[in-house]
Amino acid sequence: MSNSKSSETEYSLKISIRDSDDAMRRSEDKSVRMPEIEHQWREIVEKINKKNSASVIRGDILEDLIRMGQGACGEFLTPDIREKLLTTRARYLILEVDADLVHLPWELLYLNGAFLCERFSMGRIPGTYQKTPLVEPRVLNKPLDMWIVADPRGDLPEAEAEGEMLCEYMDQMNLEEPLVYADLATSVGPDDVREKIKQYDLVHFAGHATYHPERPGQSGWRLTHGNFTASDIYETAVGKAMPALVFSNACQSASTAKWERSEGKSQDEPFGLANAFMLAGTKHYLGTSWEIKDKPGSDFARSFYESLLLGNTVGESVRLARDRLKQSGNNDSWAGYVLYGDPRISYLGKTEDKDWIKLQISVGAKSHIVTSEQSPPETAPTSSSNPVTPSDTQQHSPFILNLNHYLVVSVILIGLMAGFIGYALFNSGGIIIRQKNPAVQSPRLM
Repeated sequence: MSNSKSSETEYSLKISIRDSDDAMRRSEDKSVRMPEIEHQWREIVEKINKKNSASVIRGDILEDLIRMGQGACGEFLTPDIREKLLTTRARYLILEVDADLVHLPWELLYLNGAFLCERFSMGRIPGTYQKTPLVEPRVLNKPLDMWIVADPRGDLPEAEAEGEMLCEYMDQMNLEEPLVYADLATSVGPDDVREKIKQYDLVHFAGHATYHPERPGQSGWRLTHGNFTASDIYETAVGKAMPALVFSNACQSASTAKWERSEGKSQDEPFGLANAFMLAGTKHYLGTSWEIKDKPGSDFARSFYESLLLGNTVGESVRLARDRLKQSGNNDSWAGYVLYGDPRISYLGKTEDKDWIKLQISVGAKSHIVTSEQSPPETAPTSSSNPVTPSDTQQHSPFILNLNHYLVVSVILIGLMAGFIGYALFNSGGIIIRQKNPAVQSPRLM
């Protein structure tokens, strides 16, 4: 009877946590099996994208997110790390993750009745293997300049209405004190973006976006005449600074795979919109993991900018917008937003330097674990044409290997001791050694 086997990849993670009151950072190692979480995440995103074609998303989506978030929390975080996150007084969570981990839904880890993105004002600061272009630092002064690109393809009236609403809101807020001067554009092509994007401190895009998992550099904004892609962003980056904040309020505008090296891929090729803007020097990028319906997306944008113009930090503005959209009770879009960048930064108020906690997660070695679905039969003699491999034989336990090692060492030590005793007795005349043939001498050791 043949033995049925399956192989799983196990990763070793190093997880560190420290808050603003700690003098030292606590680090732990954790072995995790990521494929199951990755599979669940892909299934949920596909389910949401399919159901967003309907008028209302059913409540089971939230149940799926909670179930996945609970499993991911138990898989990725040690008990001590979970306890630290539950008991900290910090309001901000800074998530520093390796490039190989950026594709995972860290915001949706579910801990004791709440997602991390509900517990904290959080933002990602990912690592990368890629070369970052040389760009000038951006100097920000009030009033900030904002470019709103809305419905450039002319087929999303809700997106156009979102742009007009935001522009009117900025004008209204400027009546008492000039804060943000906003320009609205609805007919925009790739060349227009290349020419104008660096003129602005803030950029808001409301329209169609495309995500290409196999060719992430071709992911981008769909414009009036063509697309402005992630590769275009990277190529435009050199020289004058890019906008400090980019809010891409479009479907799957923050979707990404691992930011990992691979054969046949240029080291500088971006992995999507978020990766491209961050490489280009943008300090904050806000996008979505899945398809967002028009009305909830517009409501989220309004809440975000209302909070931002009141002087709140970027992370706090995202959290408050999530909370308000969730309280509306008719959509799960609030869970789809992802913020890249330091959540403690404020563009129109005071940047927070206290009440934060930093979670650092990096990848160590990975190994393949072979699991059997049934007990193997007794091993039959093998021929030279069918050699036995390590995966076909039972491995010795560490205890047995250590015991064998100790027995060998003990035998060697006993032999040495016997040799010393014999040598001592021979020199003292206590033992007479006779050679069978005195003419034959013992060979010398070379």
